[in-house]
Amino acid sequence: LKAESTQAGICLGLSKAPPSPGGFDPPCFTLGMRSLLIVANACVALVGAADQTVSFYSKPIQLRPTEVHNKVDEPIELPPEIAKVYANKSIAVTAFDVDVVERLPAGSHGVGRERSVPLHEAYNHHYIAFIGSKDGLWRLYNDSTGVDPIGGKCVKADKELLGMKTDKVHRAGLSQFGGGSGAEFRNNPHNMPSPYVFVLQSPTHFASVLHLINTKHEAAFAPGRTSSPLLECPCTPQRHFDLAKGTIDGCAPRPPFRCSDELIAQRNAGCELELYVGGYRCCEHGVFLTDTVKHDVERGPLSTFYLKFAVTFREHDPAQDRELHPTTCCDATMGRTAGHEGEGVLGANVEYDVPQCPKGTPPEGCIHVTTSVAPIDLTHDDDPDELVELVYAVGHMHVGGMYMDLIDDLTGQVVCRATPTYGTSTQAGDEEGYLVGIQPCVWGSPPLNPPMRFKRSHPMRTVAYYNSTTAHTGVMSLWLMQAAKLPAAPAPSNGAAPPLVKGADSNTVSAAPTGAPDSASYYRAAGFVSPISGSAAGAVRRTVRSPAVTISSGQRHPPTAYCQYVIRTDGDGHAHRADSGAARRTK
Repeated sequence: LKAESTQAGICLGLSKAPPSPGGFDPPCFTLGMRSLLIVANACVALVGAADQTVSFYSKPIQLRPTEVHNKVDEPIELPPEIAKVYANKSIAVTAFDVDVVERLPAGSHGVGRERSVPLHEAYNHHYIAFIGSKDGLWRLYNDSTGVDPIGGKCVKADKELLGMKTDKVHRAGLSQFGGGSGAEFRNNPHNMPSPYVFVLQSPTHFASVLHLINTKHEAAFAPGRTSSPLLECPCTPQRHFDLAKGTIDGCAPRPPFRCSDELIAQRNAGCELELYVGGYRCCEHGVFLTDTVKHDVERGPLSTFYLKFAVTFREHDPAQDRELHPTTCCDATMGRTAGHEGEGVLGANVEYDVPQCPKGTPPEGCIHVTTSVAPIDLTHDDDPDELVELVYAVGHMHVGGMYMDLIDDLTGQVVCRATPTYGTSTQAGDEEGYLVGIQPCVWGSPPLNPPMRFKRSHPMRTVAYYNSTTAHTGVMSLWLMQAAKLPAAPAPSNGAAPPLVKGADSNTVSAAPTGAPDSASYYRAAGFVSPISGSAAGAVRRTVRSPAVTISSGQRHPPTAYCQYVIRTDGDGHAHRADSGAARRTK
């Protein structure tokens, strides 16, 4: 067991990304797969003695081979341990866990059994779970009839985004969980550090969106790959594309295409109908992901699956608990203004394609890199200067994903690195060739590092890396994060410069990851090499760890040197170096 703690918090997971050229080694726990949940609970002591855990199941989901399930399921009543005991109270959820199972016939003693279903039988593309009041969940269910959970209604494509509009969910008396995690769900801990919790008011019912693909069919396998090609949602010959009208089977693409400028400039195939060959927009509820002329899957055998959801909870203590909410950031396809529309990551394209690297490229050079910048947690209703604490961050990627960085775009600090792990067997949770786990970064009370504080408008950069030795369609590079509100910071007095929030007053800039462009251009793109702007004069002391850079004196510092400067910003926004401290070497 190896534990490393830095400003990025503690990452709980299965493995580590390869070290970067400058020596940056992302913080993590390196665990055996079977030990993950035990260590996450025991070492960090996230589950207290007063907590209890209750499991429950969705309505049955029946699928034929290659068929897709992708809709809000009918609500079910929660077990009496929650629904009855806390009908007029609030509970604090400290952890949750999910599984996709088959429920087997009762044994000789009348006790039913269940089996975790491996990804090569049923692929979990992503899930969103809702817990709340009976009225709120039935309203959500009824309003979602005939509506794609992400893309909205047919033809209008009216941005009816169920999963990420936090304010709308709360007004309906609901709380959401998951928010887009997929195949990594069995090795993707959601243990919240004290005192941070999800608060549920008078919870009585549960509903879910499970985007599930039945992969029990010969069409689910392809030569040369161990994971099913169905997980990339290929558009079949039965789909009708009308380029003149801009529709698929008579409906505008759901969600509408809205990629970042970078992906548009590349003419990424996941960003325009003319080039689109596979992905979420061909993966709606009820479709088959194979040529139904060649394969008679529509009369194939039915399989029945359930989403199993377990919550660890206790009674809510308003004096102690800090309520969490999902942030609006981030998606690698997201533009700088996407968060302002209140749609979160669903204000972006959600997916994109990874083209195969040019023929003759060495395997180590086959890396596709995508980057975007967006405010960390801003909707049109929010005060952009309000502070929030970042408590939990975890990435979501698809097969081919190498790793993904979350970077403070003002300082260049690597806040978190998402490192996928891949399976090596046929067992559920360790399926060979599939992405089966992604480690989260967690901040909280000791022994964790304290949460970083940001203004809601603070720009965060996502940089996603995919292996491009083979092409991939419909990949995702999302950050699923939880934050807590803070009281507004006091206004500065006597013309003093406003205080820096935590996360900006100690700016640790890590070296570019393996496979990134050269260090200088990487951090220039990340906003590290840029003018300091502002209208008020002031002085700020910052500590920076950077790649080798040439400073004004012409002296060149190595990547491991720490250099301290006092920067004076004049009223016109120009920056001047007032003095410098001695550099010190560090490993």
